[in-house]
Amino acid sequence: MSIINDENGKPYKVHLCKTNIAQNNNKFYDMEMLDNGGSRAHRFSVKLINGRIGYRGVTHFKEFGDLDKAKSFFDAKFFEKTHLHWEERQDEPVPNKYVVVDLMDNNSMKKEEEEGEEDAKKEEEEEEEEKKPQTKKTRGRKKKAEEEVEVKKEESEEEEAEDVDQKVKDLMRCICDEDVHLGLLKQLKFNEAYGKPIDCLSLAQLQTGYDILATIETSIGGKKAARSGTRSRAAPTLSKNPGASTHDTNKYYSLIPHSFGFQVPPKIDTLAKVEAERELLDALKGSIEASMEVKDVKKEKSNKDIYQRLYERLPCHLEPVSEDVAGKIGECLKMRGPTHFFKLSYLDAFELKNPEEAPKPAKRARKSAPSTTKRLLWHGTRVTNVFSILMNGLQMPEGDRCGLMFGNGVYFANVPTKSANYCCPEVSKRVFMLLCEVETSNPLVLYQSEPDADDMMAKKKKLSVYAAGKHRPTETVEINGIPAFKSGLEQIEEESQLLYDEYVMFDQDRFKIKYVVEVKVEKITAAEMRGQ
Repeated sequence: MSIINDENGKPYKVHLCKTNIAQNNNKFYDMEMLDNGGSRAHRFSVKLINGRIGYRGVTHFKEFGDLDKAKSFFDAKFFEKTHLHWEERQDEPVPNKYVVVDLMDNNSMKKEEEEGEEDAKKEEEEEEEEKKPQTKKTRGRKKKAEEEVEVKKEESEEEEAEDVDQKVKDLMRCICDEDVHLGLLKQLKFNEAYGKPIDCLSLAQLQTGYDILATIETSIGGKKAARSGTRSRAAPTLSKNPGASTHDTNKYYSLIPHSFGFQVPPKIDTLAKVEAERELLDALKGSIEASMEVKDVKKEKSNKDIYQRLYERLPCHLEPVSEDVAGKIGECLKMRGPTHFFKLSYLDAFELKNPEEAPKPAKRARKSAPSTTKRLLWHGTRVTNVFSILMNGLQMPEGDRCGLMFGNGVYFANVPTKSANYCCPEVSKRVFMLLCEVETSNPLVLYQSEPDADDMMAKKKKLSVYAAGKHRPTETVEINGIPAFKSGLEQIEEESQLLYDEYVMFDQDRFKIKYVVEVKVEKITAAEMRGQ
């Protein structure tokens, strides 16, 4: 049994979704045309599966003895559901009709086809090269030299494999574990019926999701709504065009399927909801990128451990920290914000080193060393994003996000439990946090939320934003020459609408990841909080 391709070589296989919040519709419709093989009367069939998103659905088969009749049925059914012809499936979706969902497996097939074409082209070029006049003796020497280089390369790789610490490979196993990723994505209402991330949405589909959220954000007021001090970010905002907002919500849920059970899908009508959906897309993107690397590595022919090979793909080196550094990081993790219902404890940490950075020469000790404006600050992220961050570095948020309190930057905190909130601590008992070296000099100081902070900073010729909270740590400990905050959380006298400090960077040259820290999260009761 195999899937039949159309005239352009594309498989007759499609995943459709439709969400209509007014009618509590949140359903899918799968279609594929199959060649059952043999010479029997019903050789061809169209497989149809329909149901509510998050559930198995009902499967039907329509059998045909003639291929043209099978194609006609498939085309007619596709048009009935989408009001588009099969050749128009990449066009803009028709309102109140099913939407074509671009899945990663289809995207991967396209990529493999392109790679196959490139390989064929390369083989042709090599054949042409061999046809050129060349003495037999020269060709023999060349082939022998190439074989020697290949043998040396393999020996070199075997030696490198022995140098990697087992702890580093265990780290790679954890941050690339698709089952761990899926467990977290389910908590974000992602439709787990797709299976592992590599089998779900394509990166192009995620980008469409980001674009729709930007449209919704604009319709509910954008930065104007974010600046309003009289309305909560979680409170519904009166849209300029409620009908358009509902349509965009339906379109978004259709393209980025969510599992809401039998509940009515909620309308995306607040900045908080928009930001929550962006966090889901961020998590999906990181998970899919990691899954693609895993899938690619599995295709390689190598005697090395798969996690060793994944590690070698990173543009950085990771080394387990010394006992001294581990003790200091553990000391910093003991600090807890008074409003946070969990505590953190140290499990493991790895120092991140960039091989392109030349080691700094040792300096002579001075009687009075100049103070540094660099600080080691925390950045929390979900486990789905860790591998992608190690591959690409900490990136600015996707798109112009009005829901962020201080503009479109990268956020850091000096209180670890503040950053741990972004790791989904209510879901995971173990999370990963990044301890980063951040240049904090010449900041714009703010005491309340300001979505235009980046513009204000530029006008005042400042280099970053320091959002001063009511609770501020006063004690530090030096880790490899850079101060990190460890305790002494005190309430400041200045009037501030913010609970904790945040440092927001808009220039990637002003921060870098120094340590990847694995942390244990434990919930604490209200009584325990009062006793501390």
